[in-house]
Amino acid sequence: MANKITTRVGSLILQYGPGAMLNEEGFSFLIMDPSNWKDSKRKIFDERLQRVLDVDYFAYPEGKFPLNIFPRWFSCTSCRCFLPYESWKKTRGGELICPNCGHRGKMIPARFVAICRKGHLDDVDWNAFVHRGKVCSSPKLILSDRGADSLSSLSIKCEHCGAKRSLSNLINTKGDEKMKCSGASPWRCLCNREDCNQDVKVVHRGSSSVYFPKIITSLVIPPFSSKLFALVEEKVADLKSMLRQTPEIYKKQIFEGLVAQIIAEHNLNEEAAKPALMKILETALGGGIKDQDIANFSYDEYLALSGQTPEDEYPKDFYREIVPTELYHLNFLSCITLIHSIREVRALVGFSRVLPLTSGIESALQESGESTNGNDEVERVDFRTRIGRQTFYPGYQVRGEGIFFSVNYDMVSSHFDIPGWIERFQHLERNFDKSLLKPVEGSKVDRVYLFLHSLSHALIKELANDCGYEISSIRERIYNFPEKKECGIFIYTAEGDVEGTLGGLVRRGRPDMFTNCLKRAISAIKICSSDPICSLSSGQGRDLLNLSACHNCLLLPETSCESNNVLLDRATLVGTLFDPKLGFFYQKIHPYAEGETTLNRRGKKDVKVTLSERGLKLPTETSELVAELSSGAEDEEKAFLKRLSANLPKKLPESEEAGMLTVGAKSFHFRAYWPDRRVVYLEEQPESYFDIKDLLTNAGYFVFCGVDPESNPEIMAKLLGEK
Repeated sequence: MANKITTRVGSLILQYGPGAMLNEEGFSFLIMDPSNWKDSKRKIFDERLQRVLDVDYFAYPEGKFPLNIFPRWFSCTSCRCFLPYESWKKTRGGELICPNCGHRGKMIPARFVAICRKGHLDDVDWNAFVHRGKVCSSPKLILSDRGADSLSSLSIKCEHCGAKRSLSNLINTKGDEKMKCSGASPWRCLCNREDCNQDVKVVHRGSSSVYFPKIITSLVIPPFSSKLFALVEEKVADLKSMLRQTPEIYKKQIFEGLVAQIIAEHNLNEEAAKPALMKILETALGGGIKDQDIANFSYDEYLALSGQTPEDEYPKDFYREIVPTELYHLNFLSCITLIHSIREVRALVGFSRVLPLTSGIESALQESGESTNGNDEVERVDFRTRIGRQTFYPGYQVRGEGIFFSVNYDMVSSHFDIPGWIERFQHLERNFDKSLLKPVEGSKVDRVYLFLHSLSHALIKELANDCGYEISSIRERIYNFPEKKECGIFIYTAEGDVEGTLGGLVRRGRPDMFTNCLKRAISAIKICSSDPICSLSSGQGRDLLNLSACHNCLLLPETSCESNNVLLDRATLVGTLFDPKLGFFYQKIHPYAEGETTLNRRGKKDVKVTLSERGLKLPTETSELVAELSSGAEDEEKAFLKRLSANLPKKLPESEEAGMLTVGAKSFHFRAYWPDRRVVYLEEQPESYFDIKDLLTNAGYFVFCGVDPESNPEIMAKLLGEK
């Protein structure tokens, strides 16, 4: 068995960072702390992020990185004995040999590990668990498996004293049986322990709660994206530690000497390069962390992307093209820029266990051991590492392209001041107040952010269909500054395995394609395949922080979303089923018209629904309506109507009786039809019922039938009773 393995750089920083476990060659390995990286490291520089995080550079190991075997307990696949790693015999290649039966080959690592909210990780104290704290003189553990799917089928027995315990007791420990944390940090050193009074949580070693990385990303923008700055960035990192001890009077001499050296090394024009290099050095070495750097970190990116900051004289990592907004014929756009080249730095500043950390750079500035969310639930393990006089965080860089556009803040904000939104946002704000993701006590859900985030997800889904990139490689950055009344969206791709881009995103940002792309994106989310459940939701997803948003309409892969797929609501874009006017795009891209409705859905033919032969009006009183529909009905339909009436309000909207609907070339009779709610009720299943139902559903109608087992009377009642 090799003591080192290799993996992609992106994996090392994202899901398999220091402190995480991965499976390889039949073993479970623990990635070691950056202080254990003995091989050469590739240094990465981003002056803005370095200044805010107070480090000299970012780095990742080149080629290989150190590992440790963890968990340390294994069971034999032959005799089922359960022993710590130190008790097994080993071959020269690292293969384990069972000391009990002599079997060699693949052994099974322990399935469970112990974690705590302070980030500690350790093996379960198996001897103490089996013996309930009173360990016998010579414990010899055997793992038994009865072959069922539950934990109760797994048990561990001590052959020496006969003590036995089911693994189901690991999860359900109470009171005095709760295990206390040992304070172990095996990713630093196997012998590293500290005092900790936390109760441990025993989880499967592959559980997501074992490792939540804290990753901070930054765009390299002018003036730090120029070719000249690339020449001095490593020398700047070396100079920083030296200048801390240097009197101010000598700093200018040092700068001039360094500039002369760079000009000579790269054969530059001294007259043109010297003033530019001096300005770069003064900017880069002008001080440490400043409050304004933190407060303006995202806003500086916004200014650069929107074209409000000067371009580099010698561009390298950042190239933008500003396009006149009048070419797009979208009155809510303030500006749009095509970013042909961008470099993004991703820094792994730490991790947590049991619960995730809040997002944002502010939480990354907390010291190790401090709470990083408003509920004081978890603590962050910090990865700032010192080697010599310099400090660094693990990190890597990617390059890409993208589309940035800003929207008229006042126009968007004023739209959500209408009364219809008050009750809808109250649901979300109540869930937000209870959420562990709430970063700061007293913070509220921002309505403009909800709109921007939902629009970004809708666009990413549409762009992924024809821009040439996988959806998981497209990312978002939402910029929202209420105090400045500015906001915007940056959709970009940044992949670690390529130097350069395909150009597909920039092409989709051109006037001849972007407007149509936006219209298709909005049309695609008007109806979700999970409607009406999705549309009528008052909270779904993580901590119930989404309204009308599910995997079928708005959710993206985790790598694409900056907010863990929460704070989404497609109603901000297209309104609700019963009030499409709530949507920002109602007057611009409205899906429904009176009479004949034509819907052009991606991948489907046009569906035309024409209402004809209107019949008599049905009663609007619930009791009278149900009595009339139940007249002559079969027992199965009567049971459906009884459940329906139990959930309906006393008064219903007007409905049509005994008319005909024509779907394409097919026509059929309905028993009741509510035009305002687009609800159709069939008395019995006609020929081609399921084809007709699919066509109507795709056209935005809801079909119910009293003898259809899939028809849900509770959902029908909710559709008819919704205000």
